[in-house]
Amino acid sequence: MTCTIGHAANKVARGTWEGFPHWPYEVTYNASGYGPYPFWTGGPGGGSSGKLSGPGVDIQTWWSAVQNAERLDHASCSLSGVGYKDGTPCTHLFIDNGLAYLFSQDQKFCCQSGETTATKQHCRLTRPQRDFMDVFEYKGEIDYKSEDGLYNGKAKKYTMHLTFPPNFYFWYATDMNDKPLEQGEGPCEMFSSSGDRNCFGGPKMLFHQYHPDSFKEANISASVFNVPDVCKQTTNKCLFPNFCSGRPGPR
Repeated sequence: MTCTIGHAANKVARGTWEGFPHWPYEVTYNASGYGPYPFWTGGPGGGSSGKLSGPGVDIQTWWSAVQNAERLDHASCSLSGVGYKDGTPCTHLFIDNGLAYLFSQDQKFCCQSGETTATKQHCRLTRPQRDFMDVFEYKGEIDYKSEDGLYNGKAKKYTMHLTFPPNFYFWYATDMNDKPLEQGEGPCEMFSSSGDRNCFGGPKMLFHQYHPDSFKEANISASVFNVPDVCKQTTNKCLFPNFCSGRPGPR
């Protein structure tokens, strides 16, 4: 079980949404980001110094199963590891067939982060599937207080322990009506044994907390996922290392 199990999506026809916990066919939401971003490059701690507390960094997202695409606008990114500036607002754009681009929002820099086929060195990753939580294990109810202060109360917790790397966990939390609250990854199962976020070792600890009132079913214009000219012309590569197939790679 590797990262690919949650990132191997294809286009799906729009249907009648069955309700949470599965996502609608197209979604928009805002979130608070914690930890380094981008997390797979060799840059420093991220635009927010990789902090795991406080208000977080603003993220705005458009996600589409119908178009097999996702766009994340991140307010502060660490791009020195890929040849640009730290603290820069950036966009990560996944389009159909595994192609993906990371670019500065001033559109002065772009690197290609995803390819249509996986290799021994690099993953092929798409937007997450709308039913990704089905491959997680439901761990029951927890008392949950978000770092950004937008939710405090009971929550449902889902986790997944990868077989490679062996210390790699994903988690997902919802409110009691199955609406998203948090999604993340790291070397522990959401919290350390002390109940805090200080989980040490690799992979890097990072998560985002959904702004609950912002998570909405949508009809997204195809233009939202347009590839900017700077990316069409780029020769820069910032591809995901191959931590998807059981071969070691940096993270």
